[in-house]
Amino acid sequence: MDKIKRTRGMRSTVTEGWQNGFPIGNGYISGVLYEEHGQIKMTVNSERLFVPWSGIDTVPDLADATETARSMILAGQEWEAAALFAKTAKERGLVSPDPDNPRGHPDCFQPACQLVIRAEGDKESGVLSLDFSTGETVLRNGSLTIRSFALFNKPVLALLIEPNNSASFSVCLEPVPPISPLTASKPLSDKMKKRYVAEETVRIHGRTMTLTGRYTSGGGWQCSAEFLGNVRSLSPGTFASHETLMILLHFGEPHTQVLQEQPEDAYAALLEENLPHYREALGSASLELCGGSGDADNETLLEAARRGTIDPTLLERVFDMGAYLCASSSGDLPPHAMGRWVPAFDSHGFGDYVFDMEVEECLWPAFDRGMKRSMDSLEKLIARNSGDWRLNAERFYGARGFLVSCRTTNRGLMTHLTEAFPLSFWTACAAWLAFMLYDRYLNSMDLNYLKEKALPFMEEAILFYYDTLRRDDKGEWVFCPSYSPENVPGNYMSPEVIGWSMATVNAAMDIFCVKELADNICAAREKLGEEPMPEAQAVLSRLPRYMIQEDGTLCEWAYPRYKDHPEHRHMSHLVCAYPFLQTEDDPVLFEGARKAIRKRLETNLGNEGCGWSWGHVLNIGARLKDKEIVKTAVQTILTKYEFGNLMTKLWEKKRPFEEYEIQQIDAACALSSGLIEALVFSRPGHISLLPAWPFQSGTVRGVCLRGHVYLKEMTWDGAQITIILAGDQDTDVEVRFPGGYIPELATVRLKDNKAVRLHAECGQRDPRRSTVQEKEDSDCARQ
Repeated sequence: MDKIKRTRGMRSTVTEGWQNGFPIGNGYISGVLYEEHGQIKMTVNSERLFVPWSGIDTVPDLADATETARSMILAGQEWEAAALFAKTAKERGLVSPDPDNPRGHPDCFQPACQLVIRAEGDKESGVLSLDFSTGETVLRNGSLTIRSFALFNKPVLALLIEPNNSASFSVCLEPVPPISPLTASKPLSDKMKKRYVAEETVRIHGRTMTLTGRYTSGGGWQCSAEFLGNVRSLSPGTFASHETLMILLHFGEPHTQVLQEQPEDAYAALLEENLPHYREALGSASLELCGGSGDADNETLLEAARRGTIDPTLLERVFDMGAYLCASSSGDLPPHAMGRWVPAFDSHGFGDYVFDMEVEECLWPAFDRGMKRSMDSLEKLIARNSGDWRLNAERFYGARGFLVSCRTTNRGLMTHLTEAFPLSFWTACAAWLAFMLYDRYLNSMDLNYLKEKALPFMEEAILFYYDTLRRDDKGEWVFCPSYSPENVPGNYMSPEVIGWSMATVNAAMDIFCVKELADNICAAREKLGEEPMPEAQAVLSRLPRYMIQEDGTLCEWAYPRYKDHPEHRHMSHLVCAYPFLQTEDDPVLFEGARKAIRKRLETNLGNEGCGWSWGHVLNIGARLKDKEIVKTAVQTILTKYEFGNLMTKLWEKKRPFEEYEIQQIDAACALSSGLIEALVFSRPGHISLLPAWPFQSGTVRGVCLRGHVYLKEMTWDGAQITIILAGDQDTDVEVRFPGGYIPELATVRLKDNKAVRLHAECGQRDPRRSTVQEKEDSDCARQ
C-alpha cells in the first residue's frame, strides 16, 4: 500500500467576508473568524439567542377543524381543506404578529455582537487554518496572528492576538450591523431589529468590555470580552495594544478565574487542558487515504474537484469537518441548519430548528463516531419541547402523544402553517425522532438507556398514531391528513388543477416512520422481557402498505389518487432506506427505493436540489450499496455546494433576491456521515465492509457500529482488507467482505474487550485470523 500523507487540518486563502470565515464553537457559544475591509472580525453567537418574534405562548383548539379537513381531503378537496384549515386557525388566534412574516416563521436565530480588530501596517489578505486535532483556528495576515478555540468544558471562547513586529492594534465590541447580508432587495433584518431590539450598549468595567442588548418586549442578552494583557483605552468602548493580548468571550459570569499564568502562557495551557474535552466531543473516527496533496489549501482542492479530480486530502477534510461542525454546534441544544454561525438578524427563515431533514442531517455524524455530547443535545431538546408537542397533539388532533412542530426555536408550539404548507398535517416527526433514540440504543446496547430514556418516548409517541389512524370510505386504514415534505403529487401540479397544496393521504414517509416506531417498540419490550404494548401491535396491524409503480419504483404516496413528482429536492419516502434499515430485508422495497432515487437523479432533483438534498442522496446511495450514486453525490456537493471553508450552501446558486448564497452545515454533516456509510454498514450481529466505497484505498479508525461493536481499524487496498474489531459484550458478529475477497463471509466471537483481527485477500482461500490483544484494553471498548 502507498504511504499515506496525513494532514489533520485545513487552510484557506480566501478570508474576506463572513461566509468564508472559519467557525469556532462549543455549542453554547460560537464565533466565526474572518476579514472584512481591512479589519479582522469575529461574529459571536449564543445557542439560546432567538429573537422573541412570534409572541405566541399557546395554540387554539383546532381538533374539529382537523376532522373537517380529513373529510374534505378524502373527498379529493385537498386545496380547499388546507385553505379552510389555515383560515380557521387564523380566526382562532393562530396569527403571525409580524406583517413581514405572514408565513409565521418561528423566532429567528440572531448574532449577539461582533469583536472588531483593527491593526496598523500591512493590510494584505490573510490565511485561515483549522487544526482538527486541537480545534484551534488561526488567521495570519501582514500585521497580526489571531488564534482562537472554544473551551469544551466551559462556555467560553479564547482568543489570542499576536502582533507582528509590535504592530499597534485596537479591539472593540460592537453591535452586528442591522442590514442582512442575505437579502439585497428587502432588508428585512433592518426592520426586524428596529422593531424587536430596543437598544444595544457597550460598557467597560476595568478590563472587561460588555455589550448588552435589550428587546422591546423585555429581556435581552449580554456578551462580555475579558482582556488579559497590557491595554490602554483608546476611546470609549475601544482598547488598544501593541503586545500579545488574550481575550475570553462569554455570556454571563466572568471566567478570569480559569487563568493561573501570564496571557501567552495561559492560552497554551487552556488549549492543552481543553484537548481531552474537545476530542471526546469530536468523536473517535478518523480517515486516512492513500495519495493526496497534503497541505494544499481548500480552494486548490475544490478547483481540482470542479475539474473532475477529487483529491484524497479533500475527502479527509470533509470527513473531519462534518464531525467538527456537529460537535461545535451541540450544547444544551442540538445543531440547526446554520449551526451556530448566523451573522445577521435576518437568517432568511433558516436559522431555526427544521425537523423535516435539516436537524436530523446535522446529527448524523454523531452516531458512527460515538459523539455522546451531540446525541445528548437532541435528547435535551426533546425533553424541553415535549410539553408543547403534547399540547399540539391535543389541540390539533384531540390525541395523546406528540405532534412535533416542523419548525421551532424558543417554543415547540405548532405555529408555522399556510394553505400551501399545512405543516400541522405532517405527523411523522415524533416517530423519526424516536428512531434516533432507538438507534443510539442499537449502538450502545445499553438496556438501562433503552428502558429509561428511549422506550418511554417511543411508547408515548405511538399513542398519537393509535389515536389518529382512520378508515376511509372503503374501510381502509389511512393516514389523513398526511404530508410528504415539501412535495406535491405530480398530477396536482398540472394547469387543470386550481390551486395546489401538500395536503394528501398516506404519504409513504408516514407509513415507514410509524412502522419503524411500532416495530422497535415491540423489539424493545421483548428485549426487556416485558409484555407487548397493545397500541403498538394495533398500529402495526392497521398500517397501510407501501405502493410500488408498474416499473418497480417506490411511490411517494401510497394512495391511488396521487402520481409521483420526482422533480423535487425532498425524497422523504426514502427514509425507509436511510436512516431506517427497512430495505435490508425487503428485496422489493430495496429495488423500489433504488429506482426512486435514480429517478430523482435523472431530473437532477428537479434542478432545485439543495445541499442537504444531495447529503440525503449520498447516504441513501451508500445504504443501497450503489457506488455510482455515492460518487455522483460526493462530486455534486464538492463542486456545487461547498464554500472555501468547507461549510455548505443551501442553494447551488444565488437566487434573484439574495446577495449571497445561504450558508448551512447540514450537507457538510451528511457528507461526513455518508463517507462512513459507504465504508462500513452495520446492524446488530452484522457488518458489511466497503459496501459502496468508490474512492482510494486507506485506513479508517474508531467507527462505532450497531450492536456495541467498535471498528478499531480497517485498512484496505485492491488486494487485501484487514480489520480489527472489539466489543465488551459476548456476541457473534457476521462480517461480510466485498465480492471477490476470500472469505466473503466470516463469523467472529467478540467478548471481554479483546480485539480480533480479520484478514481477507482477493482470490486467496484461507483467511488469516489471529487474536491481537488478549487482555482488556479500554481503547478497544466503545465510548
